[in-house]
Amino acid sequence: MVRIIKTDNGQELIFEYAAGVLDEARQFMVDAHRQMNAQCKADIDLCEDIGGYLLNKDCGAAAMNPNARDKMRALLDDVMDEAGPHQKSMRSVSESQCAATVDMLKSFGLRGELIDHLERSCRMGCEQEKWSKLTNAVHFVNVDSGCSKSKMRLVRVAAGTQIPEHSHRSEEITLVLKGSMEDEFGLYEAGDLIVRQEGDMNAPRIGDAEDLLCLTLTYKPVRMRCVVKRTINIFFRF
Repeated sequence: MVRIIKTDNGQELIFEYAAGVLDEARQFMVDAHRQMNAQCKADIDLCEDIGGYLLNKDCGAAAMNPNARDKMRALLDDVMDEAGPHQKSMRSVSESQCAATVDMLKSFGLRGELIDHLERSCRMGCEQEKWSKLTNAVHFVNVDSGCSKSKMRLVRVAAGTQIPEHSHRSEEITLVLKGSMEDEFGLYEAGDLIVRQEGDMNAPRIGDAEDLLCLTLTYKPVRMRCVVKRTINIFFRF
């Protein structure tokens, strides 16, 4: 059964997405959730309709200078010229993303902004991404989020795995693509978007039926609760 966001503060993401004020990485996560969740799509459509109505009601039409479009194009050309060939080539390398990762995300029905972004990245030049091993049960692939302050990953966790109890040092957003997991707050299945905030603590257990595959967005590594585990914290870089 597909469910909507589990936490109260998660609804704020819906409002901010509809208003167009999210950073690019969060925007990608909410848009991916919208592709998998009909209720999320309906909520966003409603927010956008209300916003459009209020703008139309309270804001009169503004006159536009006939030369405005040409001036804007000239400004964009100037910005691209200032970037220079070196910065353009650096951008193509930093935004490269493996086509296999894109195909995997698309296999779960994801389309929209994240997929468009990654496919543009592939056209710039793609290097094969390999699954990295965090533990014997946890593997991940980095995904280009377009935001240097965050880390987006495709994560695979073996069925039946118990993740040690940990706290979150910043916001973490997780979209379940396949499988299930459960923690103190509830059960999460394919299509669920889970939002954790700084200070939240949990110890998820992966369902026994199949491996968990999810897309995660983090801004700071998690912190183990147990002092002993904290000293050998293999999850610190995650």
